[in-house]
Amino acid sequence: MADTSLNENRLGLLIWQAANVWQSKLRKILKKFKISLNEYLILETIFKLQKINNNISQIAISKNSSIDTAVVSSKLTFL
Repeated sequence: MADTSLNENRLGLLIWQAANVWQSKLRKILKKFKISLNEYLILETIFKLQKINNNISQIAISKNSSIDTAVVSSKLTFL
């Protein structure tokens, strides 16, 4: 049986690199609006959640944005 660990590691590396490129380009765009990537993700999550439910909690935002609840709380206080 062939060892696929090298290919699996390469795939993981390629996914990581693609994510870094995406984040870099998005951060460059967001810099014009003076908001961080986390702030953008929180706002996007709120926008999508409000279509489903008007009672949006910090926990729901955290869960749906994959951002820690403490970070969501601090960013909401800032926004």
